[in-house]
Amino acid sequence: VQNTFYGLTWDVKSVPNAKNVAYTSRHLDFHMDLLYMTEAPKIQLLHCLENSCAGGESRFADTFEAIDRLLSQPEGPGLYSALGNFEIAYSYRNDGHHYQKNRTTISHLPIGIRHYYHNAENFHLMSEIRQIYYSPPFEHHEPKLDARNLKAVTKARRMFEDILQSDGMA
Repeated sequence: VQNTFYGLTWDVKSVPNAKNVAYTSRHLDFHMDLLYMTEAPKIQLLHCLENSCAGGESRFADTFEAIDRLLSQPEGPGLYSALGNFEIAYSYRNDGHHYQKNRTTISHLPIGIRHYYHNAENFHLMSEIRQIYYSPPFEHHEPKLDARNLKAVTKARRMFEDILQSDGMA
């Protein structure tokens, strides 16, 4: 168990002039938290004690399933390659804290190590995946990619997002 700069626990609530997107009433699409930290959490526990208004539901999606579906698209292997080869910068700056970490959307296992996803359509490529990272609210928009690679990554991430938002994913 590792604490963040928020402490062991914290209250997430909408406040005026919020310095963090978590403290707004703004809808957040699918994302992972704290990807700007060196060791991003694998699991976070969310517990609602009181909700005095409509909304605030948490939805979850299987990002590995989304990548498997992406691989089944006609352009899938090229999109997969873009997500696994080019880094996205995640950044957070607030109240004297500044964190930044660059990550590829798809992180691969070391050569020779595999997970076996027998129920995956594209089990060969899926078995190479270590982790998937995705958090648009905390992306630092300072592209370090040339125009062609930026276009490829943008297209791949757009397709990934479309799959995440599709019926049956949440």
